[in-house]
Amino acid sequence: MAVHVLNALPPLIQVGISVGHSYLSRGLGGSPVMKTALIDTGSSMTAIDPTITAALRPLRLGAVELTRPGGTMIWAQSYDIRLAFEPDPQHARWWQYGRWFDLEAIETTPASAGVDVLIGQDLLQKVVISWDGPRWRLLLMY
Repeated sequence: MAVHVLNALPPLIQVGISVGHSYLSRGLGGSPVMKTALIDTGSSMTAIDPTITAALRPLRLGAVELTRPGGTMIWAQSYDIRLAFEPDPQHARWWQYGRWFDLEAIETTPASAGVDVLIGQDLLQKVVISWDGPRWRLLLMY
């Protein structure tokens, strides 16, 4: 079982993002990228910045209705992607290691500065999160 320890405020983590299996198996899309993600328990879906979709060129899946902070409703494009928590950049081919999660992610600019990915409940349902209150840390396990 992989365990990642995060400082709880804010709960930031480095993630690898790649195209989904349908493109990966056919050699389509761009190269995997490493980005900064924020764990957002209030988000129902994982969201990626438009710069990520421009670099990866993942498979478009459709449009999803999205409620932005403040209650504004918009439509956002969704994409087939893969995400890995803290892949080891020391490997020359880091994208070939670790556990990758298949997701349908929406494209939208995260409201938090310096954040490229919001990890939503769709991915959080696939991992165990434990709160270490005295140390103000989150443990991610899968």
